Amino acid sequence: MSESVDAIVVGAGPVGCAAAHALADRGARVVVVERMERGPASPFAVEWLHPTAADVLLRWGLALPEGGHVRGTGVSMHLADEGHEPVVVPYRRGMRAVSMPHAELVDALRDSVVERPGVEVLTCARVTSATPDGTVRLTRDGQETRLRADLVVAADGRSSGVRRALFGHTPQTVVSHSAGVVLEGPGLPVYESFQVASEVPGHGVAIYSIAPDAIRVVLDVPPTHPRPPSLHAYLHRHFVPLMPEVLRRPLADALAAGRLTWSATGFRPRVHYGQGRLALVGDAVGHIHPILAAGTTLGIQDALSLAAHGSAEVYAREHAGAGAATGRVAMALYRLLSRQEPGTAQTARMAVDQLRLSPALRDAVGDLLTGDEPGAAHLPVVTAFSTMLGIPAQDIAAAYGPDAYLLSRR
Repeated sequence: MSESVDAIVVGAGPVGCAAAHALADRGARVVVVERMERGPASPFAVEWLHPTAADVLLRWGLALPEGGHVRGTGVSMHLADEGHEPVVVPYRRGMRAVSMPHAELVDALRDSVVERPGVEVLTCARVTSATPDGTVRLTRDGQETRLRADLVVAADGRSSGVRRALFGHTPQTVVSHSAGVVLEGPGLPVYESFQVASEVPGHGVAIYSIAPDAIRVVLDVPPTHPRPPSLHAYLHRHFVPLMPEVLRRPLADALAAGRLTWSATGFRPRVHYGQGRLALVGDAVGHIHPILAAGTTLGIQDALSLAAHGSAEVYAREHAGAGAATGRVAMALYRLLSRQEPGTAQTARMAVDQLRLSPALRDAVGDLLTGDEPGAAHLPVVTAFSTMLGIPAQDIAAAYGPDAYLLSRR
């Protein structure tokens, strides 16, 4: 069987669904190919959508489960061992994030794509090859299908088979290990901000509600952490004190019960955006540390940019600078918060003090993390701040390039 369409999207996660909607908005006939029937319950995949990403997806029909989601108001950063109050970076103009369990988020997004005119979704389908001439081969129900398209979009995540086929193995740099758990039960607070806390050296935690009665906790653990049987005592000593008082006992109980799920966490530079008719978006391009929850916003920026440029080659040429730079800025902020590297503790104190004192800087950092209307008015203050963090000025300029406006202008 052979068929021609305008665009093929490989992967039906949040970024793949965004790509399908963005292309359909411009009149393309789209086929989405997904190997799984329903969304996986991943302990580390996106559950917190910053406002610009959330607003775009809501306009495309994302259905929020009643009583099963939280609307977020900002990001909180806390150097817990410095004795200061957390610095809160609020979303501006009343904008709200969306947070909900990952499997329910993916299923709701897929439902919105399935109902979209001009989009066909093939689940339980495995892509066996994708080539720069726009040819995709896949197997489904024991049958092999050959599709051709003017545009093929690889939204198949960190382990992207399409990226490997194009550019070979591009290893990530492992910077830490993540341990995730969901705390559930009556009496837990609802956190309307995405909370990040850290202590020297390199111990960090992200805390956010994914439903009114469920809180996701992700521990960011240095790669040199001890192995069992010393691991439990190590985690209890370093991470339970980082938690708000009301969550210390629930986390201690989760540690004792061995309920954490582990994963290596790293950074893969966002360098390769495609070749020929084949474009990469989201984590298929590269990824940053998830503790800042910026990856999905970057991926949706990729999808919107690709649809706006209309071809993989133009997108790869025009979008690469801004996308790569934003990733490097986000990773610099992670290194600041983690303070694993020599000399970063004093820099972190100075940077957090500046964030505390400067509303303009808080707005600018919030823009970089969320994609919310970055503009030239913020450039001087953010450039001075970034110089302190060791981020090249050209990266800041690129991060504030034309593509950064696409989310907020929809």
